[in-house]
Amino acid sequence: MSTAELYRPRETHFAAAFVALLGCGSVLAADGAVSGNTTMAIVGAGLAGAALMLLLCAGLVDGIALVVLCLAVPAPYASGSLRVAPAALATAAALVAWVVQRALDRREGAVDAIPWRAIAALFSVLLLSTAFALQVGPALREILDWFLLLALLAVAVHEFVVEPRRLRATALLIAGVMGVAGFFAALQGIGVLPARFHWRGYVNRATLGFGWPNELGMFMALGVPFSVHACVVAEGRGPRLLARLGLAANLLGLASSFSRGSWLSVAAALPVLLLCRERRFVLRGVLLALVVFVAVDVVSGGEIGQRIASTGGDWEVGQRLALTLAGLLMFRTHPLVGVGPGGFGANLQDFGPQIPALWNYTGSAQNLYVHMAAETGLLGLGALLVLMGAGFLAILRSARPGTGAPPRSLAERSLRRTLLWSFATTCFVGFFEWPFAHGVGELIILIAAMGFALQEEGAP
Repeated sequence: MSTAELYRPRETHFAAAFVALLGCGSVLAADGAVSGNTTMAIVGAGLAGAALMLLLCAGLVDGIALVVLCLAVPAPYASGSLRVAPAALATAAALVAWVVQRALDRREGAVDAIPWRAIAALFSVLLLSTAFALQVGPALREILDWFLLLALLAVAVHEFVVEPRRLRATALLIAGVMGVAGFFAALQGIGVLPARFHWRGYVNRATLGFGWPNELGMFMALGVPFSVHACVVAEGRGPRLLARLGLAANLLGLASSFSRGSWLSVAAALPVLLLCRERRFVLRGVLLALVVFVAVDVVSGGEIGQRIASTGGDWEVGQRLALTLAGLLMFRTHPLVGVGPGGFGANLQDFGPQIPALWNYTGSAQNLYVHMAAETGLLGLGALLVLMGAGFLAILRSARPGTGAPPRSLAERSLRRTLLWSFATTCFVGFFEWPFAHGVGELIILIAAMGFALQEEGAP
């Protein structure tokens, strides 16, 4: 018996009861958090979580859509060593609900499109590295994070192949989330909303729900192609206006992060579209980027230009290079399996003093590839590159026009181009930051899952 057959006779009643329970639990949790009543907050959160799980298991809420909606939501708890990301909680809930649904549902699966070997290789190396980790606690936590991401990849590919309409709807939902997130990030950037990182004058570095400006920058950079996609496929005056406002908000949010690496990455990834014969689109994109840069710089009073001009003598750049050097030292000391997953920050106290210029100790090597090599060694870096390479090739194959194949519709061509641009942005942004933190990491996984699913959809 499928979940749809189980719940359809009383679907309205179930939905109303679950939503009411979710609302009551959320109100109790919020009231308890504001008033400092821990018991009320825990009870409310438990009720809301139970109601949400029932909605997910009943198929009344789309698990993948829930993950997308939670990508940029602020963490209910965050400290120097732990951040309870809503995206991680939503991913875990969606995975549990998917297992329950599959236990009741007898429909045929779509497992051939899932990159099982690459997933198994990466997770096996992570387990091996954990066995030799210098710090066990961070390694176990990182293993759990990677399990959620890799399981989400497998489930999302399966669901997108079985129901292609969900793939296309998810792409537009991402664009909508980017518009809303960009709007609030812009408000944070101009001081309407409070911000931790003050820039200059009335300008702040926005963080939204990520805690750090660079993570917000990566998130908004990966979303720019989806906002452009929404503008391309929108039909009617109202939807076109809404899509253009969403793109503008996305770009403002990206600018408000003041993340130079994210700015550079989304621009540097644009020429990759030449691989799928998008010369006209690339040219228009370059011209639009120049116009947007000049407009935002003028509106901000030259702050964007000053941010770029200050790169050479910026202490942040020097500290980033020092952190990357610390990662290389870890890799040189433990070249095969690294210091252990999640162990960069935990072991920085041992390696950091070897670099006299380093004083700003943070938990990232500020480079995806060096960070992975430091924590999991050559084996982990190789396994991650295999998985990322498989995702890039899948997206590239789906984006390239097939020989003798009928021409694609404007929407299909735009979607495949969007995925290639966004995933290429991931590869570039990895040179400046660790992108697999929760929120950004789930977005990268969903982009890769769309690419694998579209490759399967276009296979003969």
